[in-house]
Amino acid sequence: MSLVCDDRSATMTGTTWVNKSGLANLAQGVAGNRPVAGTAINGRPTLAFDGTDDRMDGGQLSAYLSAGAGAIWVVGRTGTIAASVSAPGDECWFNDATGNFIFAPCTTNGVGAGFWDTAYRYATPMAYVSSTVYAVRVYWNGTTLFAKASGLTERSVAFTTIGTMTGTFRLVGAGLQCEIAAAYAMPTAPSASHLAFMDAWTLARWGVAAG
Repeated sequence: MSLVCDDRSATMTGTTWVNKSGLANLAQGVAGNRPVAGTAINGRPTLAFDGTDDRMDGGQLSAYLSAGAGAIWVVGRTGTIAASVSAPGDECWFNDATGNFIFAPCTTNGVGAGFWDTAYRYATPMAYVSSTVYAVRVYWNGTTLFAKASGLTERSVAFTTIGTMTGTFRLVGAGLQCEIAAAYAMPTAPSASHLAFMDAWTLARWGVAAG
């Protein structure tokens, strides 16, 4: 794993969220852009992002993910869900700090993930619900991009590569009001057993209903 940020981290604040993998931590040096302590999920702490300018930045994206394969998991509670992404990189769980890499919880449009100069759109969008806890994950393996949120049907789309790995990994894009309990990443496509383990573990640890 290249990113392991959850309540087991030595520090989980809006200033620093320690990455237990040993790679760059998530951090925010600007006081006005820091998330604050949010409402617990299954008794475990969260960081609340205001939907305006709160975010946390990590290291270079290439340190966490690879262009041809990778995976990210996020556990969080949605705030008000937008019908569609208003601009690249907005209303998303994470992006690349330049607005190109997104995975957005929207209700009506098919933008589940857009990678750099290529937009991969699902034929049917995932119908997220406001004020709901989700265990979310997206992974790609060189041929297919998969996206899943607990309680919602998995989506997939043909995929080749992300493209040039540039930019900084950023947790939460502008416009998404949410509370995040955990974020994980790996630079390779997960095996079937690893995928099953991570899916089951995140659901159980944060008491999220499977589906």
